[in-house]
Amino acid sequence: MANVNVLSVFRDSDTAKEVFLQANGKAYATDGGPGRHVFLHWDNSLPVTKGMFVSQIVQLIGIPGRWTWESVAHMQDRADLAQHTQFSLGTFSRAQRDRILALAEGIAYDPESVVNTCRVWMRELLEAMVKEGLLAQEKMDEIDGAVPLLRRRPEVEA
Repeated sequence: MANVNVLSVFRDSDTAKEVFLQANGKAYATDGGPGRHVFLHWDNSLPVTKGMFVSQIVQLIGIPGRWTWESVAHMQDRADLAQHTQFSLGTFSRAQRDRILALAEGIAYDPESVVNTCRVWMRELLEAMVKEGLLAQEKMDEIDGAVPLLRRRPEVEA
């Protein structure tokens, strides 16, 4: 059930909400693995969904060579959040969250990239948020140091 998009039922509301960046796992893998998946999320649960957490997720998802941008809502167990590193970006109004979505949609990415991952895309989204005054540079630096986020590199020839 966690991978079913329920955004059509659990729409965003007009209330102010805390927005988080999640970096999968608790530490950066230094074993040469694929690195940490990162995404933004906020709570779209409704009062009638007792015991259920519905998270709106904004991410670049896929595998090298097959990337896509998405904004979806998934049901998940709150206990799962504790298995990953969560960075609070602050509390945002609905208009600000809509602006984050518009910025996310505008971040360029190559769907066939084998070198630029979700961490590059997230860096560029957070940089756009800093530029628009939605995020403090200090918070961006904190996240970059901890995850870390990557910088865009030239694509490799096939």
